[in-house]
Amino acid sequence: MSAESEVTAAEAGREQQVEILESRVLMRWDALKSGQIADAYALELPSYRALYDLARFAETAPSGDLKPTAAEIRDIELDGTRARVVLEVHSLVTLPPPTGRRPMISSQQEIWLERDGEWWHAPTFVAMSEPRVPSDMDAGGDAVHAESRDD
Repeated sequence: MSAESEVTAAEAGREQQVEILESRVLMRWDALKSGQIADAYALELPSYRALYDLARFAETAPSGDLKPTAAEIRDIELDGTRARVVLEVHSLVTLPPPTGRRPMISSQQEIWLERDGEWWHAPTFVAMSEPRVPSDMDAGGDAVHAESRDD
């Protein structure tokens, strides 16, 4: 096999890994959006699931006052069996009256690890930017800021 064909094969393998990873990332967020917590939990690292049961995971999953409505992958940095995924997450946040429910957009970073041929979500959360109200919804000048939770 020539050096050029080895590079092409490596690029094809990387592209395939990125496609598989993208699919699992979006599968996880689709589960979170629809309240299918068990389906999202199934995508957590097996070592995490060995330590924390579904009930504990459900306590940390978005729900109630913060409901994700969409997630879009903005960037993937693949480094062997580790990937950093940056997402733009759209949510509805419930604020005290009289404000009520408002849309919010945040940039989030996730770490995914490949183990035994599968990609798994590593239970870490890093906010990449201050959450913001979509510009077309900010006509009243009200600002929405999410507070971080240390669970």
